[in-house]
Amino acid sequence: MYFRNLSCAAFVADFPSDAHKFIQRTFRVRLINLCTSDKKSSHKIRHKETPRVHLFEKEVEAIQSYCLTWIFLSLFIACLPAGTSWDPLYENYEDISSVSLLGDEGNGICGAEPEELCRFDDRTLILEDTIDNGFEYQVYRLYYDLVSADFEHRLSLIGENESFRIAVENEETLFKEGRYMEEYVIHEISALGKEALEDIPEAWKKELLDRIRTYKLQKYVIVKLDVSWKHTEASLQAGPQLGDGRYIRYYLLGSSDTPEFKIYEVYWEGL
Repeated sequence: MYFRNLSCAAFVADFPSDAHKFIQRTFRVRLINLCTSDKKSSHKIRHKETPRVHLFEKEVEAIQSYCLTWIFLSLFIACLPAGTSWDPLYENYEDISSVSLLGDEGNGICGAEPEELCRFDDRTLILEDTIDNGFEYQVYRLYYDLVSADFEHRLSLIGENESFRIAVENEETLFKEGRYMEEYVIHEISALGKEALEDIPEAWKKELLDRIRTYKLQKYVIVKLDVSWKHTEASLQAGPQLGDGRYIRYYLLGSSDTPEFKIYEVYWEGL
């Protein structure tokens, strides 16, 4: 065996003058094996698999995104509050049939027998209905105290509703300015039974349920009042929100940490 050092010139001399044709043919065979006949097409073929790889990666990303979306959606739905439970609305409502009559201290509300006609200076309170229980008496007493100007006792009837208490406190200031009602007529007053809740619109139910939870009422009852009033001249000149007339009011009475019932809200008809 022998070794031979090949210079560039010698390397060229080893091939005949038409050697470049062999190189071209060899190159063409390699291209034919790639199912193409030119370098440019071969380049396209070699890179033809690349889009499939990218497509697969995009499909994986899409599936992952889809799964994550469903996971987050499931968690969001799981965190949503369940449908409104009306249980406290019915369970906490006081059974009117078992409420003691006026004069019995069992319900924590008692007082003197209401009169059909009460006069205090230029102010009059007329009662056209009967008082059947302490709840109705408490609403009646709310008007009695206003006519008799007993603002301290009137405030004691109000529960822990800050805005309501402020409104009651302001009535004393208005009274001193001569801006008050010179006449109230209670046409009808009645503590509603639990069955009345069935006829209450859902908006009312949600409002009551919110108040039950806000004031933590263990028991509550609603008293309906049909009343008419007449302003003094000074009150009318001040431009009252509601003028002389006859109106329906609904009072929310409840007890929280004590058995004594207080007035927490007053609603206008059509709330």
